[in-house]
Amino acid sequence: MRLVDIPADAGKGFGVFDNAGADGSSQTLADKMKAAAQAHYGTAGPEFVRKLIADNDLGKIKQMIESFRKNSPKDVDSQVLRVIDRFGLVAAAGELAIQFGVVRGPLAQRSRPPRTAATLGSMIVAAPAPART
Repeated sequence: MRLVDIPADAGKGFGVFDNAGADGSSQTLADKMKAAAQAHYGTAGPEFVRKLIADNDLGKIKQMIESFRKNSPKDVDSQVLRVIDRFGLVAAAGELAIQFGVVRGPLAQRSRPPRTAATLGSMIVAAPAPART
């Protein structure tokens, strides 16, 4: 499995978003996020890497990935588990970036990764296999 096709609709009527944002428009929210990402591209990455090296705790990262995987669907093949582990790594990086003070965000997200892994795994299992050419 090289690419993962995941439906990007939060089911709230705003596409990928849970709400329409302060302006009441999910399009405006998306445009503001895009502009902010372009304006600040490359700012957090180097600082995150410096703090990650200084922290020097690979065991913590492995533990975060395992926590993400813990509630993944049972009886899935190894491909699905590898995808879940990759998303777990992204989740761990996000949580560490918050802990390191590189980005702002709620530390209360710790309860979400297992639920997210279960949802992600269910979507991958339920997705039709792509046609081979």
